[in-house]
Amino acid sequence: MQPWLSAAWREIERGGAHGRPQAFCVVHPPGVAVVDLREHLTSALLCQAADAPCGLCSSCHQLRLGTHPDLLMLLPEGAAGMIPVDAVRNAIQTAYTTAALGGKRVIQARPAEALNQSSSNALLKIVEEPPAGTFFIFETALPGKMLPTLVSRLRMIRVAPPEIETMTQFAKASGVSEDDVQLGDVLLAAPLAGLDAPERLVLAKSVLKALHQAKSGDDPQRIATQFQKKDATLVLTTFSRVLMAVIRARTDGQSVLGFQGPYPDTHWLMQVLDRVNESRHQAQSNIAVNLPLTMSVLLAAWSFIWTRVQS
Repeated sequence: MQPWLSAAWREIERGGAHGRPQAFCVVHPPGVAVVDLREHLTSALLCQAADAPCGLCSSCHQLRLGTHPDLLMLLPEGAAGMIPVDAVRNAIQTAYTTAALGGKRVIQARPAEALNQSSSNALLKIVEEPPAGTFFIFETALPGKMLPTLVSRLRMIRVAPPEIETMTQFAKASGVSEDDVQLGDVLLAAPLAGLDAPERLVLAKSVLKALHQAKSGDDPQRIATQFQKKDATLVLTTFSRVLMAVIRARTDGQSVLGFQGPYPDTHWLMQVLDRVNESRHQAQSNIAVNLPLTMSVLLAAWSFIWTRVQS
């Protein structure tokens, strides 16, 4: 388990005034993965040994294989990216049956902010009075988007933001370069993306490369074709974060991400940023975005404002 998750695990182990609760909510900073904490808690709850998690029993073995019959996961579905109420109702129905291995059952909901109003309301009663042996683990970076009456029924476990130096040391020990830690932090607000989500970091790097190519005069339309069938939200969020980093660098007179002054006027940078964020908000709202076309237009605008510097 990563060192910055240890304090949260100790808090779980301490329990509460009435012993271990049956409904947890792990709240983590954006970009900080808590997979190890979530899975360690799941293992501890489902383990069949007294000294849990033992890692040796049938339950622990099936968890490692991803085949445990008493682990239910509520995950976003469909274009809306929400956890549907039908999935919640099915999980509730299962919770009132005997566990397949005769022990405990864990229901994970992640990210918990993907629970819509109906799904959240459906969970209120069972979370307040769960069946014996049934535990809930919610996970979110945005607790403010959860239904307050649901939050009030959960044991909130908060993961403190780790220091970048701590994450860098951990990442380097795990084979991730310091450059990738810094790029993950700037491009995705996720310093450990190279470890936890390498495919996301690869896509973010491709956006950065595209911005350098467009700045150098390459054809924006040709550059944009590489983003066919890519994650629009991630691509546009990365574009936005690069723009904000350049705006800050211009103010500070620094170089950033391979860009250096003289920079375009802040007015021009902000205009492009507004256009990028408009497209990003559409993608986040599940409005269809023709990403290659959108990126072609945005990269053309980005290229144009750099030509004004040269002129």
